[in-house]
Amino acid sequence: MTHFNVLSSHSNVSLVKCIINFFILLLAIPLFSQNTNLVDSLEIALEFEHSAIGKVALLEKLTNELKYSDVDRALEYAQQAYQISTEVDDDISTIISNLLLAEISWMQTDYKSAMERATAAMELSETQAEAFFLARSYLFMGVIYSSIDNYDEGAEYYFMSLKIFQELDDRKFIGIVLNNIGDIFSKQKKYDKAAEYFMEALNIAREVNDSLGVKVGLTNYAAALSNMGKYKEAKKMMEKAIIIGKEDEINPWYGANIVNLAIVYQELEEYDTAFILLNRAVDIFSQLEDEYYVAHTLYHLAYFYFETEDYASSIAMATQSLSKARKYSFQTLILNNADLLRKNYIKLNRKDEAYKYCMLQYQVKDSLYAEENLTKLTNLELQYEFDKKQQEKLINQQRKDFLVIIIIISLILVIIIVMFILTRQRIKAQNTLLAKEKLEAELDAINKEFTTNAMYLVKKNELLTEISEKLIEIESEAVKDETKDAIRRIANELQKSKDNDVWQDFELRFNQVHNDFYENLLRRFPALTPNDLRLCALLRLNMSSKEISEITTQRLGTIEMARLRIRKKLGISGTDVNLVTFLSQI
Repeated sequence: MTHFNVLSSHSNVSLVKCIINFFILLLAIPLFSQNTNLVDSLEIALEFEHSAIGKVALLEKLTNELKYSDVDRALEYAQQAYQISTEVDDDISTIISNLLLAEISWMQTDYKSAMERATAAMELSETQAEAFFLARSYLFMGVIYSSIDNYDEGAEYYFMSLKIFQELDDRKFIGIVLNNIGDIFSKQKKYDKAAEYFMEALNIAREVNDSLGVKVGLTNYAAALSNMGKYKEAKKMMEKAIIIGKEDEINPWYGANIVNLAIVYQELEEYDTAFILLNRAVDIFSQLEDEYYVAHTLYHLAYFYFETEDYASSIAMATQSLSKARKYSFQTLILNNADLLRKNYIKLNRKDEAYKYCMLQYQVKDSLYAEENLTKLTNLELQYEFDKKQQEKLINQQRKDFLVIIIIISLILVIIIVMFILTRQRIKAQNTLLAKEKLEAELDAINKEFTTNAMYLVKKNELLTEISEKLIEIESEAVKDETKDAIRRIANELQKSKDNDVWQDFELRFNQVHNDFYENLLRRFPALTPNDLRLCALLRLNMSSKEISEITTQRLGTIEMARLRIRKKLGISGTDVNLVTFLSQI
């Protein structure tokens, strides 16, 4: 027994042996009839809205309200929203408009346009770091890939979307993604894994009080159970979903669940209930004036009669279904009805009629085969175009990454060179400092040597003078002339031993070390006397007033007065400037 999916396109429906997989798309908008009053109100509001962003918001609402009932008007409004969004350069509105256009293109099976719009939304979301809309873009990319049977790519995008929604803790969208992942497993006939994801999505919908999500979850989970042959459990789930949706029985979702529940009852061989449910579904779809679902349900009813061996009724229902299928070119439904009619006529041993429908089967199969090949070719072309764009994007990204790497390496090299130069300068500065310190140490040692020599010479002269004076005293007390002569000679020799050129020798050696000190000092301060220069030289050697007093044999007070006089000549007032420091800088 076959089951149908309310989201399938009327022109190309795959009737496989599986229960309905009802997954919700990005905005989780119900598939029921539009709210005419709401549409009218939104259109009136649009006429009086003056702000661009306000118009975009209203156009987006109109698109969502009309996309399942009047797709052409929905497309028109979505295009207007996109145009205004790009004109005012509003990124969020542009992303949403692209997603709406992608969804409408997908509904029209224009997967190429859907992919282009979804990719544009995805890239803009990445650029603007909009996590929520990036997740929604990934979700729709997964929907498109699933629609062209590329389940690996579809699953990859679903899980990328799921990761972001989990980080954002958006429970509603987590449930939506889980339903879509379950749908992929279901399409690959991995019904146990599909059931796990559908149940998790159902639990989340219950947790966040999402009534539509609960109905979808029950339907999807029931589908997985039915496909695993667990018909009793599937029946319970479907009945729960039908009870929840009973307040609005006249809608496609409710009718689809009635059909699917009837199929489960057939599998359980509860034919009376199945018969009642199928007729109820025909009544619902007739009131909705939905010829596709009416034709599809008539086929299920014909199949029911065939299984219960009421071949005449089966032929009547199948003929009605076939007539509607031919009228609206429902090729797969034509094929299934032809096959069922062939089986009925074989049972009745009416070979001519059986042969007629057998030939119809072959004709439709050829048509479907050609259509399937065209679809595969279109999908391959779409995949090629997208892969090409992705490759170009990858190459551009690699170029950007390469440029970034080159910039980083260049910066690292610049930093290394700068560090090298700074290190070299630092080492050079350290060496210069060490050389300066060494030079200053040597100069200090020389200065100390000067001081020591000067003091030594002065002390020596003082000692010789003192001895000479004592000898002269002894000479005056001597009796013999010979003794006096001897003492006089010794005193003269001592006087000759005195270093009378102490200061000349000191200044000569001082100028050798402190080159141009006297010259620079006199050029700046020409009023200095030779004695002033000599005192400045001693101060330049960092000698204290006491040491200078001892060398010059002058009183300490005299030295202090001389220092004050020199400060005045040098223009140093107050105590802020140290005299020794000032002289050391000349």
